[in-house]
Amino acid sequence: MNKVVIEALKSIKNRINMSTGFVHPDDKASTIELLQLLKLNGYTLDPVYIERWALQNDFNSENAKKLREFVDGVNANKGYKTGKDPHWNEAIVTLLEERANNR
Repeated sequence: MNKVVIEALKSIKNRINMSTGFVHPDDKASTIELLQLLKLNGYTLDPVYIERWALQNDFNSENAKKLREFVDGVNANKGYKTGKDPHWNEAIVTLLEERANNR
């Protein structure tokens, strides 16, 4: 899997409440927003690999499955509503690219 996508998944993991997963609307919205930004910037989002990564990185099976569903939705251009205010810095993809290149 692409290093930038992995860095994004780490950022999602650090941002959401891992005990509740995607129950809180901001956790769901911020996850979807970052996935959309990755796709918009040309990154491939493979739902199988992302779910596998999530399971190997402390997501419970329910939350890993939900993450995969979000990836499927983003890949299908589902019209998710993430709110009018961005959840991530406008330069998040650039920051993720820098992190990925420095590892």
